[in-house]
Amino acid sequence: MSKTLKTILVIVAAIVVLCAAVVVGGGIFASRIAGNAISMDATKVSQVADGISPHLVPNGFTPVMSMDIMGVKMAMFGNDDQNGLITMMAMPAGASDADVERAMTQALDSQSGKQKVNWTKSETQPVTINGKEVQIKFSQGADGKGNAMRSITGAFTGENGTVGLFIMGADATWDQAGIDAFLASLK
Repeated sequence: MSKTLKTILVIVAAIVVLCAAVVVGGGIFASRIAGNAISMDATKVSQVADGISPHLVPNGFTPVMSMDIMGVKMAMFGNDDQNGLITMMAMPAGASDADVERAMTQALDSQSGKQKVNWTKSETQPVTINGKEVQIKFSQGADGKGNAMRSITGAFTGENGTVGLFIMGADATWDQAGIDAFLASLK
């Protein structure tokens, strides 16, 4: 084997080892970041939610999950008895309402893939959040089992930046007074 061929093989082997180290190290680093960034601990979920927008969670809703990674924060509250979900998401500074709504849609599509809802009626209404009037979309539809469902989606400027909001639940157990109080409590 020539000296040139040996040198090339050593360089290729070094590159392969370096790439493997980067992949393994990157995987370990990413799993550590994700492990610290995603939580199902009720206290942590509440802390992340408070950092997104101060609020009063409606009765019956409990912390489900939070995410805080690279400037994106998300908190989810659920109500299993009423088939309900409240999600708030904050994007890094400079994100537009459209960016937040797009990110919310993508996150919720991945989260709610098991419960597809066919939204048949939607209307946008003004709602005052944090002293400002914002346009919020109210929708009605049915899930795959034919159960009537409602949702509220939109974005608003909170104390810490733009916040995306998604609320979904079964029509039969929808607590409009609780949802109205929640919306009014957002800052």
